[in-house]
Amino acid sequence: VIGADVSDGVSGGDFSCAQIISVNRFKQVGCWHGLEEPYEFGRTLSMLGNYFNTALIAPEVNASGITTVTYLRTNDYPNIYHMRILDMAYPEETERIGWRTNLHTRRLLIDTLRRVIKENSLMLMDPETLDELKTLVKNMETGKIEASPGNNDDRTMALGIAVMAALEVRESKILGPVGDVSYVDKFREQEDTSVKLGRGGY
Repeated sequence: VIGADVSDGVSGGDFSCAQIISVNRFKQVGCWHGLEEPYEFGRTLSMLGNYFNTALIAPEVNASGITTVTYLRTNDYPNIYHMRILDMAYPEETERIGWRTNLHTRRLLIDTLRRVIKENSLMLMDPETLDELKTLVKNMETGKIEASPGNNDDRTMALGIAVMAALEVRESKILGPVGDVSYVDKFREQEDTSVKLGRGGY
């Protein structure tokens, strides 16, 4: 599963980030972090997805994220995450493409991420992700967990989205590209080695 936090790709602004998690082992197996325009980031996600066994890609679709999703859909990427939501207009769950962050889903994401880290059930391998997690603070006025002044939370949000999507896959026991045994076998021998993803990756 690939969770993606999308930025505008403007110099001096936030970065885009893709966090890659093995669903079977619940382990971070890759992290891409860099400055790209949303459409170009869609191409990067497509390349990462294909490299990691046609991974399920869960891009945040707030603001510029819709441009990233447009690239994936236009180029027929076959495995895009659909978020289950309760539509207030109808008493049933519906699905919408990508991850939507709002006040409620952000809190759920952060709380879930904190839980899996405290339980040591998620194996984190990227030192920069760990460093960023340590900079998160609670805004005493709003109660919001966010990056402390001078820091960013793009790695955190991408990781949280990846965790949420991975947990859905695990709970629903979906088989196929994200749960293929060949994926596990491919990386079993590389348990303690990092996968080189190029610029921004580890």
